[in-house]
Amino acid sequence: MLRIDPADYELALAQARADLAAFNAESAQLATEAANTTRILELERERLALAETDLERIRTLTAQGTQTLKPLVISVVFGLLAATVLILLVLPAFYAALEDIRPRKTANPIAG
Repeated sequence: MLRIDPADYELALAQARADLAAFNAESAQLATEAANTTRILELERERLALAETDLERIRTLTAQGTQTLKPLVISVVFGLLAATVLILLVLPAFYAALEDIRPRKTANPIAG
């Protein structure tokens, strides 16, 4: 009677289970990062809306004749707008770049 040693199969199965657990952990981490990124984007959009409101208020004030602080106020507001826009553009690109360079694991329980 021919008997097949199950050790290779059991080893491959254990490796496949370990790979699956690692993939599940990475998937959960990516989901958390995506949720965090989404929340950051929401906050930055709110911040941008506030900055735009401030800009409109400042435009109204400057139109009424308050010219002395105009250069300072404009530079502050545009600085806030630029920072917010950069975050809205750079943060998703940063996470995409991280995703591209993150090493990929492949499970191949058949190869031994």
